[in-house]
Amino acid sequence: MPKSKGKDKSLIVGDTVDRISKLPDELLCRILTYLQTKEVVATNILSKRWEHVWTTTHNLNFSDQLQFCKDYEAELRMFIEYVDNVIFCHGGSKIEKCSLSCYSQDVSAHLHAWICAIVCSGVQEFTLQSTSVTDLPWSVLTCKTLVVLKIKGRFVLNLPSGFCLPNLKALHLESVIYMDNTYVEMLYLGCPFLEELDIERNDWDGVQNLSISVPLLKRLSICLSGFYLEGGDRHEVKINTPKLESFKLWDGISKYYFVNTSPSLIEAHVFYKCENEILQGLQNVRLLALSGDTMTSLSNFIRDHDLPKFKHLSRLELGTATNIDWSLLPRLLENTNNLEVLVFSKGLVVRKNHREFHHFSWLPPESVPDCLIFQLKIVQIQHFVGVLGEVDLVKYLLESSKVLERMTIHCNDFSSKERKMNCRLEFARNLISNVHRGSETCEVEIV
Repeated sequence: MPKSKGKDKSLIVGDTVDRISKLPDELLCRILTYLQTKEVVATNILSKRWEHVWTTTHNLNFSDQLQFCKDYEAELRMFIEYVDNVIFCHGGSKIEKCSLSCYSQDVSAHLHAWICAIVCSGVQEFTLQSTSVTDLPWSVLTCKTLVVLKIKGRFVLNLPSGFCLPNLKALHLESVIYMDNTYVEMLYLGCPFLEELDIERNDWDGVQNLSISVPLLKRLSICLSGFYLEGGDRHEVKINTPKLESFKLWDGISKYYFVNTSPSLIEAHVFYKCENEILQGLQNVRLLALSGDTMTSLSNFIRDHDLPKFKHLSRLELGTATNIDWSLLPRLLENTNNLEVLVFSKGLVVRKNHREFHHFSWLPPESVPDCLIFQLKIVQIQHFVGVLGEVDLVKYLLESSKVLERMTIHCNDFSSKERKMNCRLEFARNLISNVHRGSETCEVEIV
């Protein structure tokens, strides 16, 4: 056997050659982005080569998590020193992404200095969380490099004159405090290229009339909670978003809505009550999801109002609630002539107690909606339990849908002890399997 002329020491186990350390700084920095910040900093003890590599990492993540520490004071000092060392010893390297979460009141005194240092490092994506009530530093509100900004906590947004975030594309605000209504309008005016806006509000945020006018906005999510104080029903929401593509709304309190969305609206998810102005603003949507509470609200709404026509709607997802008897369904189907997919995402009934479900009696409409005759191709039903009303509704959809391609029924998973419910479910499965189908090509899957 020929002798080797030399040894590849980098392949010998236990040799002193460190192949990873030979990699260029740029590649090492990329590797470090997959580690937690504490792990990244710890690499400085590996060798002289690694002593300063950690200072070039572009992603930082800090969270105090001191609530349940046995030695709170010692852990607090260590956390403050740790963040100070990382942020202020970063060597002026660019920070692309940073998350700073401070839940201890004793850390709040250091927040402003940390935030300013992070912003001065050219941060592009910044997530900030705190439980303390404090002003948001102006350095954040004038940062030219920010692309994504997420703020959670009782930060007071006292906007400086000339406020502008010229590169901001995504803004998430949860539980922040505004000076008054005008500051909300100033906020959006100062973000001319904003494409994504996520707002979660509370009753102490200082705003009664929420006005959102953002020309380039594509994704909007609004959640209003806690408005149960006197005067809560006077809250107004005005939305003017001509480029909007996705809209999500959680709001059971606001009294007045004015919605002007775009013809390009793709999807909308509505939770809690639904006013006429909201429906009018969603007429161009292609995917519409309504919660059980929204369905209850609509059931009351249609007693005095007509539903708008959803000419472009191709997918409809419906939730359910205690008092839903599905008498609203024909009205919805009559106003969605191009509907292709119908999903009952939460099933057709809800539990009354641990032994029984709420029942309903299905009354078919006098005439079959056009979408069932010409368009509907897919029906999906979750949490099917086999009560009579469910079977009658499924039977109606199978018999009336002339071009239906597939119906998928996901049965509720009962335990072996719930013998009565399992027997009823099995009986319902047999009934559905023998129902005449209006579409010869329809496949029914019961799982």
